[in-house]
Amino acid sequence: MLYNQGKGDRLMAEARVKAMHPYITRRKNYCGGQPIIKGTKFPVRSVITYVLQQGMTPEELVATYPHLTLAQVYDALSYYYDHKAEIDRDLTANTEEYWKAKVKPSLSICRRSKLRVLKAHDHFFQR
Repeated sequence: MLYNQGKGDRLMAEARVKAMHPYITRRKNYCGGQPIIKGTKFPVRSVITYVLQQGMTPEELVATYPHLTLAQVYDALSYYYDHKAEIDRDLTANTEEYWKAKVKPSLSICRRSKLRVLKAHDHFFQR
């Protein structure tokens, strides 16, 4: 009985080792450094959004985005589970609500641009 428990503990330790993800890449100056499917600009977070949050099957995702393969989609899902906290932060930071709260459009810039156009228009037609 003790022998089996030791074997189970060893298997659990092996399961905690991070897997290699041959279809996932990230580059500092490409797509904001976020993990993407290699050879595409398709972020891992988008796979998670479609499959885990919206309920699309991996097969439906591949049918919708034919440049993706099932292997890539499943690798993105595996990557997510190995890096869950990071991807969850990325998902939170890429919601419409987040950006509405973070980036408030500056009306003064829009007004200044309109004023410049109107002044240029008036100046042109006063000649």
